[in-house]
Amino acid sequence: MINVTLNQYQITARVGAGGMGEVFRARDTRLNRDVAVKVLPKDFVADADRLRRFEQEAKTLAALKIIRTFLLFTMPGFTKARL
Repeated sequence: MINVTLNQYQITARVGAGGMGEVFRARDTRLNRDVAVKVLPKDFVADADRLRRFEQEAKTLAALKIIRTFLLFTMPGFTKARL
């Protein structure tokens, strides 16, 4: 998945993987900065419970108020994303 572009994010490196998916280092081409992008495995896309948990995780990250810890910019069409 390295050198793949997802929306405005150019994937540059794999950071790690866990129970809910893989995390990649990416370059936000709109804002010209490095970000982390989490991608669900393909088989999770059809699982409503896993999608609900992924969305809850995103909402939790978005609610954090600690400067420079997490910023969640977008979660575009995550239920329809296919890699």
